[in-house]
Order: sequence, then structure tokens, then C-alpha cells
Amino acid sequence: GRAESCRWLSMPVSRVVTVDEWAKVHENGRDAIVSYTAGWCEPSRRTADEFIRLSSSLSNLSFITVDVEEAEDVSQACGISSMPAFHIYKEGVFIEGFVGSSTHQLRALADRYNAT
Repeated sequence: GRAESCRWLSMPVSRVVTVDEWAKVHENGRDAIVSYTAGWCEPSRRTADEFIRLSSSLSNLSFITVDVEEAEDVSQACGISSMPAFHIYKEGVFIEGFVGSSTHQLRALADRYNAT
């Protein structure tokens, strides 16, 4: 419902586990940047802090994190095979992204879509 959607908007980074949650986070009309991670992946852990920092300073984007082991249905549907991966979505549709742990590349991607 409406209250549940608002809950997603108040969180700097939304954690998605189910396909239903995936659909809900794309309902707010904002572009979304998604971080695909795995707990065992050291590069994913290195980029997590920067992802959180960006979420608190770039308000025009929705920030979403998907642990590929917890959300296998979502990560498979999105074609994720390497981590960390960062994707931009407009209204739930993939636009662009990259695989790797470059915080510079992550910031550049986030800044570009936060400005649009």
C-alpha cells in the first residue's frame, strides 16, 4: 500500500530481497542506482561505504542494494554474474552500468544520473 511505498522513500539505501520489493522500489518515479553485492566479495565490501555516502548526498536517485545470494531471483532476472556491479534503471528499465570496485566510476555514474 501507500504507507509501504513511503517507507522505501525514507530510507537512504533500500535493501531488496524479493521480486515484489524490487518492483516497489521502482514506483517512486526516480532513477535508481543498484548495487549488486555478495557478503563474501571483498570488492563489494570496499564499495559499500561509498555507496552509502552517495545515498546521503544525492537526493534525486533511489539507492538500492541487492545481495545476490539473498535475492537470487532478482539478481538472475537482472543478469548479474559478477560483483560488485552497479546499474542505473529508469522506471525499472536498465539503462547502463559497470562491474568493478572503482569508487571513482561509481561516483561519476551516480553524479551523472542525479543531475538529470
